[in-house]
Amino acid sequence: MTHLHVDHTGGMRLLPSAEFVCTTDEWAAATGRGASLNGYVSSHPPDKSRMRLLDFAEQGTASGPFAQTIDLFDDGTISLIFTPGHTPGHMSVLLRLDDGRDLLIVGDAAYTLRSIHEQILSALTHSDDLYRQTLRELKAFADANPEATLVPSHDPDAWRQVRSPESTRTHGT
Repeated sequence: MTHLHVDHTGGMRLLPSAEFVCTTDEWAAATGRGASLNGYVSSHPPDKSRMRLLDFAEQGTASGPFAQTIDLFDDGTISLIFTPGHTPGHMSVLLRLDDGRDLLIVGDAAYTLRSIHEQILSALTHSDDLYRQTLRELKAFADANPEATLVPSHDPDAWRQVRSPESTRTHGT
């Protein structure tokens, strides 16, 4: 789970055998005092026993432009990237596809590709400073990896690239 806001968690309880991964910071924000005032719904996430909670401060290492990453399976196929700002514990997911391409699920670390390329701050953030740092890291990754596909959760044009990567460019506007 990139983060636990209401628009991303509605179906979690419909997967009774699933284990979910998120950060300890995000779990604390979603289950702590005042969570409902910050976009979280306590009835959405499953019981904590079905959550694998990661602590980037303890487990993370720098990789490329990213200050904190965790290689989920220690094989380079799925890397989790700490991208706070939208929420305290937001993370993005970097997938190494079978054909060698990289697909970065940005989540809500940026709402659109344009936000990344033009460094546009969202109207609603947990921390403007962290959000700006995350945007800088995402842009540096995009610039260094022009063949990678970046997909912010709420950017329909970016999702179309996933279906047909040869028809559009990652850096398109």
